Amino acid sequence: MNKLIFILLIGLFTFVGCKGKSEFKPVKEETSQTNPTKDPHEGLGIPSPEELRKNAPSDPSSMIPPPPQTPTEGGLDLAALEKNVPAGITKTQATSSMRIGQYTLKRQSGDNEDGELAVFYFGSNAGSIQANIDRWFNQFINRKEENTSSFTTDTKLKVTVAEAKGDIQAAATMGGLSQDKPNWRLYGAIIETPAGPYFFKAVGPDKTIKYYRNILKSWLSKAKLVQSTANK
Repeated sequence: MNKLIFILLIGLFTFVGCKGKSEFKPVKEETSQTNPTKDPHEGLGIPSPEELRKNAPSDPSSMIPPPPQTPTEGGLDLAALEKNVPAGITKTQATSSMRIGQYTLKRQSGDNEDGELAVFYFGSNAGSIQANIDRWFNQFINRKEENTSSFTTDTKLKVTVAEAKGDIQAAATMGGLSQDKPNWRLYGAIIETPAGPYFFKAVGPDKTIKYYRNILKSWLSKAKLVQSTANK
């Protein structure tokens, strides 16, 4: 009997002790999971995707700076040249925004393609004359010919000429050709002006470019600067 009373008392004290303790409340574990509503770029100085979309131009091509426009003074009078285009050379629509002029050179007997003359102008950002000639030469592999010469126009403008023959690589022409061309020839003329050099690059089958080389030289020797409005 005494033992039973003793056990009941121990159980009563244990129950009262548990009730006196504060209720245990589990703490929510913090995780390293990124808050999906927070911009991960915040505070890093990096534009968020939303900002990039908001500030993006409506026309992606506007991100590519166009070549400088032909100056009204100090540059070549291209309109005057176009009035005296030699026979067999036909002005066509430029196939690239980098070109300020483009012409077809009628193919000669034995050649299965026409030649092409492209005109470029980049203002004072064109690099050195030699660097551009080297770039033209490097578009050819298996070069059989390679030479440079110079002459002056009737108005005393210096013209540097680069000529080469070999297999031209389409990839090196930056879109100028769609496929490699074996046994092609280059006739390139660089006319220096106060407003920067102008580049006349003729490429095509060997016989065709050979035929036009002296015709092009004679035509370009008539090149002159745009007349100043003060002198008109």
